[in-house]
Formats: sequence, structure tokens, C-alpha cells
Amino acid sequence: MKLSLLFIGLVILNSSVCAQNRHHLLFEDTFEGPGALDAWPGHEKADKNSISISDSVAHSGRYSLKFVLRKSDPAVANGKRAEVARKPEPNAKTERWVGFSVFLPATFTPDPAPEIIQQWHDMPDLSEGGVWRSPPFALYTQNGHWFLAIKSSAKRLTANKDLLSKDYDLGPCVNSQWTNWVFHIRFSWEDDGLIEVWQNGKLAQTINGPNSYNDKVGNYFKLGIYKWVWMPEKDKGISTTTERVVFYDDVRIGDEDATYNDVAP
Repeated sequence: MKLSLLFIGLVILNSSVCAQNRHHLLFEDTFEGPGALDAWPGHEKADKNSISISDSVAHSGRYSLKFVLRKSDPAVANGKRAEVARKPEPNAKTERWVGFSVFLPATFTPDPAPEIIQQWHDMPDLSEGGVWRSPPFALYTQNGHWFLAIKSSAKRLTANKDLLSKDYDLGPCVNSQWTNWVFHIRFSWEDDGLIEVWQNGKLAQTINGPNSYNDKVGNYFKLGIYKWVWMPEKDKGISTTTERVVFYDDVRIGDEDATYNDVAP
């Protein structure tokens, strides 16, 4: 019993030290306290069960954020999605550090049709004739692999047809365990753009160059599932699944002065 109490005490002490050592955070959500979802201004869901706080799995503490998306769900914001969102960044050229954990359950089988798991979405200049486009930054899964899709354009008031796009294979997905992600992003439509990707503590990718759009307002952070290929007009019978469930935990966003250790799960 004494050894158990000592172990628990050390865990609590180490957790407190880790928390105290985090600096330059703009946002943090571990989904432990009441009203954890209130920190997300945007909620896009088909029903009350699409987004919830769950105690079935957790990366730390007791709870995590659970998303459920079904092919039969009605469209939300012109797509099949269950997502939460933060407010847009004030400036299009913004530097951020982001960390979070993702849990894909055993039921999350490989699918030839992709789904976005996390994205930074653009804010088009609608008052000037701008239109909505695909997100400039999207972490997605397809055929049992993680991918990162980066789109950019230096032009003003662009459409999807104007965008430069490149996808990066980040390796196989692993079910029934947490995958830790850290992203260091310097958003820019010019050559000074930068994206660094860490997966489970290892640097997986460094991407230099344009990675955003030439808009007046910056991108906004979204978390959850977006599977556009389930829309009737885009469904070509490729998808082999009808339901997706994903869990998230330990979400942190740091400013330009943050470091890996400030946001890492």
C-alpha cells in the first residue's frame, strides 16, 4: 500500500511539474472539467450523439472527446461531418504550435475513401467575391495510412481550381492505441512558410514553402471527422465503411514563441 501511494504521489507530482513547464499556450483542452465543449465556439454535428465527452478511453485523465459520423447522417454545412472549431486567427500569416492525441478504435478499418481527422480551414473574403475552398492544411486517413494535404495560392480571391496541392504519406495508422501529433506551422502563401510534423515524438516531416492562401483573415482550427465522399453527389461507391468513430485528447495550441514541449501530449 505504501508503495502504491508513493507511486500515485509521484505521478501527481510529475503531472503538476509538466503542467507548470508549459508556456505560451493560447488554448488547452483535456476534456476533464465540466463544460469542456464550451471552449469550442463552432459545433457541426448531425445529432447530440455526434460529439460527446467519453470515459471509454483517455490519453490522460479519465475523459476524451468522441466523434461519431455515419454515412446515413444528414449533411451539415454541405458535408458529412462531425467537427468542433476554434475562431479564425486574426492574421493570415500566423505561426502556431499544435499538439493533440488521436485514438482510432479497432472498428476504424482501412477505407479507400479518405476522411479528414484534423484541419485548419481558410476564411475566404466573401465580401469581395471570395468563395469557400478546400482547407490549406488537412490531416487525413486513407487505405490505413496517415496523410497530410497542403494547399496554397498567392493569388487573391482564389477557387479550388487555382490551388497548388501536395500530399505527404505519414505512414500506417495503428488502431487501438493513441497517436500523438505535434505540428509547428508558419502559415504563409510565400516561400517563408513552414510545417514541421512530429508523430509519437519523432520528427516525421519538414515542409518548407507556401502552405496557405492570400486572404485577409487567418485560418481556423477544426477537430473531428469530415468525410466528403459520403455526400450523394460525390459518392462513387469507393467507400467500404458506413460509420467512423474517433477519440481525441490533450489538445493544445501555442503561439509563435511556444516549443514542442509546450504542446506535446
